[in-house]
Amino acid sequence: MAKYKIGDKVRIVDYRTYRMNDFGKMDKWLGKVMTIRDLSSPGYWMREDYGENNGYGWLWDDDMISGLAEPEREPCTVVLRFDGMITTATLKRGGRDVKTAEARCNPKDTYSRAEGARVAVERLFEKKRKEKDKPKESKPKIGDKFVVTGNRPFGECHHHFRIGEIVTLVGPEISCTGERVFKNRVWWEQVVRMDCVCPYKENTK
Repeated sequence: MAKYKIGDKVRIVDYRTYRMNDFGKMDKWLGKVMTIRDLSSPGYWMREDYGENNGYGWLWDDDMISGLAEPEREPCTVVLRFDGMITTATLKRGGRDVKTAEARCNPKDTYSRAEGARVAVERLFEKKRKEKDKPKESKPKIGDKFVVTGNRPFGECHHHFRIGEIVTLVGPEISCTGERVFKNRVWWEQVVRMDCVCPYKENTK
């Protein structure tokens, strides 16, 4: 059974094999991409060399072919558009808009076309990070400090800490709704839901 089929684009090896024409008449196709136009029991007939070798073309066998050729990609271009303080970069392929990105200059800064183009093009080719590449959120641990940002109605894990008060996590999760035990600076412990606090970051300045 033939390894390739009619219509396949294949790449010819980049060296002469022992079955190739002894006078180098097939050398011009070394390393090139050719298209199979017909099959023969010992090999393949190609479209590109049709007319050579007394009009029949050359017979190519599997040893002369390195494999299927990678599909050629349409050429792409980047179009830059400058509109006031906004620079827009558009990626086009085959006349179609594929992706657009823009860079807006801060009104307090001096606008530069070169800098706007650099930022817009950089954003244009910026790849979205995969979920596995995103930094993992650290789970809260005993001793972490939090700021109280909210409260729940009475009967729904209502607490008596002040909004904005800094509290310390002192107990593990005690329910499926994310309730944990916290204490404030006077060692007053209360149960608070995690959606009512946010991590506290000390000012290092």
